[in-house]
Amino acid sequence: MGELILRSQILKEISGREEERSSQIEELEESLIEGVQQKILKGFQDELARLLKKRKDFESFRIPDEYECRKYIR
Repeated sequence: MGELILRSQILKEISGREEERSSQIEELEESLIEGVQQKILKGFQDELARLLKKRKDFESFRIPDEYECRKYIR
């Protein structure tokens, strides 16, 4: 009977550790994704700032209707 209880406790501990490890891996992946997204956003912001410095008559962030890429930005 004691063996059965010990085995049950060991299996429970192993299961708990596996769940903890899976959770840690998932959190790490999410933080990596967030970091990549932040780098991409920062790159867009830097490029926009650089382009806006060149443009003296800047009025707004509106993309003209005739631009081909406009259909992708809605």
